[in-house]
Amino acid sequence: KYRTEFVKYENSKSQIIHYDKYSPVTSNFKLGNDFVSDFWTVKTDKLPLISTAKAGILFKLDKVVFLLNTDIGVDKNEFWKSKIFPIIFNRIALYKNKSDINYYSVNDKIKLNSNHLISEDNTKIVLNNFTFIPDKAGNYSFENKNGKINYFSVNLNYQESNYQRMEKYPPNFHILSGKINASMLANNDGYEIWRWVFILVLLLLILETIVVLTAQKEIRN
Repeated sequence: KYRTEFVKYENSKSQIIHYDKYSPVTSNFKLGNDFVSDFWTVKTDKLPLISTAKAGILFKLDKVVFLLNTDIGVDKNEFWKSKIFPIIFNRIALYKNKSDINYYSVNDKIKLNSNHLISEDNTKIVLNNFTFIPDKAGNYSFENKNGKINYFSVNLNYQESNYQRMEKYPPNFHILSGKINASMLANNDGYEIWRWVFILVLLLLILETIVVLTAQKEIRN
């Protein structure tokens, strides 16, 4: 369908040398010390959005389908450790949402070709004039005239959020102390147990030295 073929797997490291400045996914990216490893060379008629000296890495195959031909499951992969990795995935998600006709927000007026809907908790909803105005976020489905089940999602409207800076904290709002914050970071990153192992080994060496010196003293006596 996409006239794309994987040619060869490369487990070497290659530096990114090109970003498509006209794509909303890769616009405003500047070349730096970003590398990709563990990737495939690809044969396709699509132009890459990201490419290295050896191969294209990210392709847009059609309106909403993207191909990232690097193995991000490999621990040593340089790409998923780079600063651009989360930005690219976020932009792809935003781009797909804008291109997807099945994406709506709360209070949108949605025209459908069915007067019956089913919510994600299996609640049946009867519509008037094939129009649905959702009052809460969720996933919905309906059966069209051809008997095919269609799905769509309703998200919260970001305009309902209050982004104004707080001049004064609410009564029950507490900022974590440095000690608690450090403890949380330790829980996330793991404790540095090598220090305790080092101390334990050092104590064992001291104890062994004391035992040997004591034994030698008793032998001399």
